[in-house]
Amino acid sequence: MLSLLGNAPPEIALLAFSGRPVLAFLLNMGAPVIAVAGTFKYQHPLEVLTYGGGKSPFPTFSGVKSVVIALGEYILAAAAAVNVALLAYDISSKAVYVPNCGRTWYAFLWMYLCLILHPLALVTFWSRVRITRSPEHGAWANNEIKHSASHRGISYALKEDTYLSIFLDWVLSHGAIVQIIFGTLVLSATTLIDTRDAFKIVGRFAASAILCRLILMYELYGLRAAVAAGTIHLAKERPEVE
Repeated sequence: MLSLLGNAPPEIALLAFSGRPVLAFLLNMGAPVIAVAGTFKYQHPLEVLTYGGGKSPFPTFSGVKSVVIALGEYILAAAAAVNVALLAYDISSKAVYVPNCGRTWYAFLWMYLCLILHPLALVTFWSRVRITRSPEHGAWANNEIKHSASHRGISYALKEDTYLSIFLDWVLSHGAIVQIIFGTLVLSATTLIDTRDAFKIVGRFAASAILCRLILMYELYGLRAAVAAGTIHLAKERPEVE
């Protein structure tokens, strides 16, 4: 269930490369179980920017309002990440993993496999998308404290698929499946959790995942608005190979 609420790797990578890598990292930590699209399904890394036919009305915020929105997102994403970390600690310290009672760190390992999958998602995105930044894009720190609808001066274009990009995409999708299977095994073999506690654990996990998902959707909606406004350029086709 948590994987259905998780964030897709291309979406998190797009947010990171658009100029908000810190927020992308916090969202990844707050919803550590990533969404699985399928082991052999081709994921268009820029498809999310074309939803709605490229038209995405979005309220424009600038100055103090933009900074306040960005800081609010950081506070909420950090709270979700802390919630997940506390849940991992509770499961590890207050429950017993039946196959090996001495190993209490399996819950941490399951949740924080995202620390491997997140960088892999970034590398996979970079291998498939050409990113060009103009001086108008500005410094990283400046973009980090503004919501995505305010970004400008960046261009995305699909690269030609290579054996490396296909392999990385395959490894990433299978890595997500491994995380889900491992998490199922860990939680199903964990005892001494009351039914009410189990509902609380799932509820807190789901709350963090939904919160992070909402923040990500808001930012991606802003990126689509920037594409529609022409401040972010999206190439329609792959570059031709001469």
